[in-house]
Amino acid sequence: MSLAGLPPLSGFIGKLLLLEAVPAGTRTAWIWSLVLGSSFLMLVGLARAGTRLFWRTEPWPDAAPERFAAYTPADALPHAPSRPLETAATVLLLGYGIAMVLAAAPLLDYTRATAAQLLSPGDYVQQVRAATPALRQP
Repeated sequence: MSLAGLPPLSGFIGKLLLLEAVPAGTRTAWIWSLVLGSSFLMLVGLARAGTRLFWRTEPWPDAAPERFAAYTPADALPHAPSRPLETAATVLLLGYGIAMVLAAAPLLDYTRATAAQLLSPGDYVQQVRAATPALRQP
């Protein structure tokens, strides 16, 4: 849901900052509709995947009697073995998403400072030219 940009997750904060950064002009409505439309399509895609995953239906026993003669509901969904490493990685990534929401102000300060540095390459060039090269022995 964070990918779709639903509040209060970090994707919503990023989407909101992206929409806020759009300069006022003739293309504002086009960009807003593109960003919000892509979020809506992401939400529709996630909903479809979720319904296919969680709302599986069992086949009708009378569809092919010879095929489902020994069919039992316990055989319908085989259970995968427990994978603690993958589970821990998933929980860690979800925790990072929550941490990004809780610590949004320092992350925004950091990204704004990075953007300011990228927008002023003259300062970087000046610092590189001022640095004395270090000579090494072969």
